[in-house]
Amino acid sequence: MNPNKIAVGGSFTAVITSENRVVCWGNTRNGKYNAPADLENVVAICCGTSNCVALTAEGRVVCWGSNVEGQCDVPAGLENVVQIGCSYLYNAALTADGRVICWGNNVYGQCNVPEDLPRIIRIDLEGDFVAALTADKRVVCWGNNERGQCNVPADLENVVAISCGIYHTAALTADGRVICWGSNLEEQCDVPAGLENVVSISCGDMHTAALTETGQAFFWGFGCNGVIQVDGVAGICSGYDFTVVVLLDGTAVFCIEGVVNLIDIPVKMENIVSISLKQRTSIGQRIAAIMSDGSVCCWSDRGQCDVPVGLVAWTPHVILM
Repeated sequence: MNPNKIAVGGSFTAVITSENRVVCWGNTRNGKYNAPADLENVVAICCGTSNCVALTAEGRVVCWGSNVEGQCDVPAGLENVVQIGCSYLYNAALTADGRVICWGNNVYGQCNVPEDLPRIIRIDLEGDFVAALTADKRVVCWGNNERGQCNVPADLENVVAISCGIYHTAALTADGRVICWGSNLEEQCDVPAGLENVVSISCGDMHTAALTETGQAFFWGFGCNGVIQVDGVAGICSGYDFTVVVLLDGTAVFCIEGVVNLIDIPVKMENIVSISLKQRTSIGQRIAAIMSDGSVCCWSDRGQCDVPVGLVAWTPHVILM
């Protein structure tokens, strides 16, 4: 489920309002709570550990919050942006002409975009590496490769979606197959035999989730003790060691440590149209969701989080994957 209308940071949450402005709440350190007063026409947001990135309808990128690694220093001349992405201490942007620009922490070369990179149509980033989907439906990765997460299979082609874990990568092909590579310490790259007709993928740190066209969700890797299956699913969103599953009726279940609904999700979380979660936070595993009426629910495994009174989120259309 596309999280670009609501985003969870290390200890704060950001959402696009019905007026296409940004409201943040939570921990106020590093100024990450304070969206710029003149920021408007926002169409997408994402959060790093301690900073926010917003994309406007005009293709501009605006950052605020901690700048200890230069993650808020938007590159000069960056314009015509169509997608943004955040990892812990660095950001990435994709322009309308298929270029990728990265800035912030560069310890593993994750901001060193390959010079011969072909036209890109989609990016994903996690940990210290970036995965990019090319216009000819191939995958290119760069950055930290200590577990082989950047070693794209040579024969991989016809890819339509990508997702990054902390040390592994998953790709979805046009014919509904899932291919994984990188660390397999927790069997997160062992795609279940017979898995087919997949329409959506989502990686946690060390597990992988897939959703089929018939509404079946499958999970494998850390904590799954084999393969977990949940039926009647509309969307999936994975975190550190858990996945939130949005059912066809708009309600949600929480899958963690191989158990479905081990932790209760608030009844208020229903008719969900967009969802975001943070893999590691100082207040536990945290989820934020927008409902079809524009209301927002923010929750962690330590209880519900306070949402500003009267907040109405942007709900331009239903987002299922």
